[in-house]
Amino acid sequence: MSVAQRKKQAILADKQLRKQKSGRARRPALPMLGLPGDATSGEARLTILGERQVLVENHRGMLEIGQERMRVLTKRGILSVYGSALALLEVRPEGLMIQGIIERVELPGAEGGGKG
Repeated sequence: MSVAQRKKQAILADKQLRKQKSGRARRPALPMLGLPGDATSGEARLTILGERQVLVENHRGMLEIGQERMRVLTKRGILSVYGSALALLEVRPEGLMIQGIIERVELPGAEGGGKG
């Protein structure tokens, strides 16, 4: 490696260090990792398992817990699960599981969903 190349590398390393110290460090190239958008953006991921369970990942907390309606806060708004004999089966920071007879799920932004 020539002296000029070493000097150029040292300058680039110094610039990178300054950016990190100033809080303007570049974000990793997440799209190149091939991760799904919900994993990197904090978007809620909803998985419906038959007619009996709903898994909500990347939630921001429960707003309402009831046997006929459960409301979950997400990045985009309120997700509502309607049914009967609903129960909160599992709650973890990364996801929660609702069990019961699932009749309807309203997503934030969908007509009639995310409000009330």
